[in-house]
Amino acid sequence: MKLCYMGHRRWLPQGHVFRNRRRQEFDGTKETELAPTTMSGSSALKMLQGRVFVLGKKGNVAKKAKGGKKVKNSEKENEKNQEPKHKRKEGNKKSIKNQGLKSHDCHVILEDILPLALRSCYPHKEVMEIVIGLSNFFKKLCSKVLYVSELDELQESIVMTLCNMERIFLPSFFTIMVHLMVHLVEEVTLGGPVHYRWMYPLERSFVRLKALVRNRAFPEGSIAEGYLAQECLTFCSRFLEGTTRFTRPSRNPDPSDKITAADSVMTSRDINIVS
Repeated sequence: MKLCYMGHRRWLPQGHVFRNRRRQEFDGTKETELAPTTMSGSSALKMLQGRVFVLGKKGNVAKKAKGGKKVKNSEKENEKNQEPKHKRKEGNKKSIKNQGLKSHDCHVILEDILPLALRSCYPHKEVMEIVIGLSNFFKKLCSKVLYVSELDELQESIVMTLCNMERIFLPSFFTIMVHLMVHLVEEVTLGGPVHYRWMYPLERSFVRLKALVRNRAFPEGSIAEGYLAQECLTFCSRFLEGTTRFTRPSRNPDPSDKITAADSVMTSRDINIVS
């Protein structure tokens, strides 16, 4: 059983053509409902009063799950061995192509590269409009400067994009993550610009912390010792003369009028080779 999150016509204004006159392009029903109201924090707490949440699993359940996992793994191995070799080669090629892409890379691809890449494939015009609409939506939503006067227009654009998606794609496409886009503008209205709250800086810091692991039996201790050593070196470098991490020039300095031709990157410089 799969849940499909559809019915985005509720966010359209009353009297829109998608609600009644062009209902045959959707599920054939007339949409008369309005967009759901936002639940307050007090009402959510009232719904959760009296509920008891048990964290973790019991010992017997864990043993059964472990035994079931072994059976499932053996079944998967048997199925994998029965697959033709050409199918396994195609799967390996796909995994190789997807290697090296981080979450921020996919973010940039969706905003800038995907609309240009699809132009060479000549997709359907309606599909191309949906992709361009999604790219523009996320690019405006994730910009460093947001104007409150433009948020209503941004909400209308994503609602129209989701309605156009319901006209083309199958219901199984509309998972909870696809439906989540209709609530992102409201989140920005409450929380401010996105780049103050997203996870990309934390993911980069996790990579540095993961590189500090030397003893895989105790990764937490290795990370704590490595982080403490970095903090000590950072503190000591404040009292050192010469070039340190605090005095070295930035990798991407801001352009200024003081930069001369000799400091330009494009200027050729003499290189002395010592034999």
